[in-house]
Amino acid sequence: MVASNELDCPLFEETAEILFKLIVEISQKLKIKFEFVNIGGGVGIPYRPEQKRIDLKEMSRASRKKYDKSLSPRPAPIKLFTECGRYITGPYGYLFRVLHIKNTYKNLPDWMPAWPI
Repeated sequence: MVASNELDCPLFEETAEILFKLIVEISQKLKIKFEFVNIGGGVGIPYRPEQKRIDLKEMSRASRKKYDKSLSPRPAPIKLFTECGRYITGPYGYLFRVLHIKNTYKNLPDWMPAWPI
């Protein structure tokens, strides 16, 4: 994953380039044929009025350019997957009331040991 709630296209382009170069390197060294690669997630949504929505077409074009440069031509194309959960569901969420809180070592008071003694 690039980051969480990222709105900057060039960051996704840079990540794609790094991954595609790594695929080429691993394929050559280990003789592995990749069927797919998950280029991660982190595609954000604007939470403030001054924030712009990410341009998925621009992000796709930039990633495709890096794909063509690094991975094309190949005997078989490599499928690309991404995780856009927040981008897809975020704008349609709603506020809710918390019913339960999971208490873990991360939210214990400073004086309490993190693990049982």
